[in-house]
Amino acid sequence: MTRWETARYTQLLANGKAKQFQLRMETNSVITQPSGTMQIQPGYNRISGLAWSGHGMIARVEISTDGAKSWKEAQLNLPALPKAQTRFQMDWIWDGKPTKIVSRSIDDRGNVQPDRHSFIAAMGTNALFHYNAQQTWSIDEAGRIQNVLS
Repeated sequence: MTRWETARYTQLLANGKAKQFQLRMETNSVITQPSGTMQIQPGYNRISGLAWSGHGMIARVEISTDGAKSWKEAQLNLPALPKAQTRFQMDWIWDGKPTKIVSRSIDDRGNVQPDRHSFIAAMGTNALFHYNAQQTWSIDEAGRIQNVLS
């Protein structure tokens, strides 16, 4: 019960209770290209990123280019190993219209990375070290990328 276990590995939940000794990394992913402060051009773009899970191996990553309305499966760069980061990628033709891109990962045990709303409903808003909700990037008409909460 040292400072680090109670300060860094304890999560205050939405219901006011605390989840102690939260050491496992949950299923997570993030798009790293394109991402914040970058700029893209209309036409061909490659979306790529990293996914990981403390429960096992990443089995699938899906990417949405329309703000999580529809999803397409990304290609995993093999080998995908248990409890290790896995690179993913997907080719995309951007039409130049404002949109949002987001990824979600699924591990080999069926754990799905939650959207922000579902994560907050279960875990509350105090997650700092174990935040694993989907990360959304907004793309404006000039191709500028910004972090958004959606």
